[in-house]
Amino acid sequence: MGKYIILGHENPDNDSIVSGYLLEKLMKKKGYDVEFIIPDEIISEENIMLANYCGINPESFQKNLPQDPTIKYILVDHHERNVPGEIAAIIDHHPTDKEITCTYYQNEPACSTSCLIAKEHEKDLSTDDLKAVCLSAMVDTAAFHSNKTVETDYIWVRSLCSKHGFNYTKLITTSMCPTDIKDLKVAARNGLKTYNIDTKKVASSFLHLPNPLENKSEINEMISYIKTYIKEEEYDLFAFIVHDITKFNTTLYKISEEDIEKIEYDEYTSRGTRIIPEITKEIKSYQKKKTTN
Repeated sequence: MGKYIILGHENPDNDSIVSGYLLEKLMKKKGYDVEFIIPDEIISEENIMLANYCGINPESFQKNLPQDPTIKYILVDHHERNVPGEIAAIIDHHPTDKEITCTYYQNEPACSTSCLIAKEHEKDLSTDDLKAVCLSAMVDTAAFHSNKTVETDYIWVRSLCSKHGFNYTKLITTSMCPTDIKDLKVAARNGLKTYNIDTKKVASSFLHLPNPLENKSEINEMISYIKTYIKEEEYDLFAFIVHDITKFNTTLYKISEEDIEKIEYDEYTSRGTRIIPEITKEIKSYQKKKTTN
């Protein structure tokens, strides 16, 4: 059967951590030789705090990947990553038009990847595990105001809270904790993800703020830093996303070395479900016109 390594995305967020932890637990129960590894820096202290709140210590999973090409990999909460072995399976909830050819591939709309993993295995998970699933769904949908919220998942999470006596209001409040912006350079890279879209290298990050207007000067400083960061890391585009967690709307700053484009959304807008797909479509359309001409 061989060994499997479960791997979340770079700069793992709460859902990536919880998904990897749960899948390792479930697969070990079935007798698999499997290990969840986080080889990346967890930039946001918030993600460590949220995992700890549900009894998960993400730092205990941090180690380098073994350079053994016979080990197979399972990607959770993303669908694209360079690994030193075969990608055998992917479980994700982010839309993509990429052709995926691994042996097992599950990608469907969900409030979080951990919801996809846990819904069919509720009886195999502890109360703390299920609390972690509830919290990750809330975090990933900014307490269900995101346009990627799936109604059946929302109902299921509510039922879990009722069944297991979770304080729903407290979980909501915990999930909505604002981003710490004391260190502006760290905050500017909160939730950093990178993407290769055709020939373009794209990155994104986000902030959760209770009133972004009060942090206008800090946001401007972060944008200035991102312009320098883009040049250093050779990115073509950086999507800097600011979520207002009081009014539940979103502002997107599309930053390149030459320009900054500001886009306002009148709802809490998902990075993975809407913003990155829109940027992907725009880049591919531009590249197609460029090739045609």
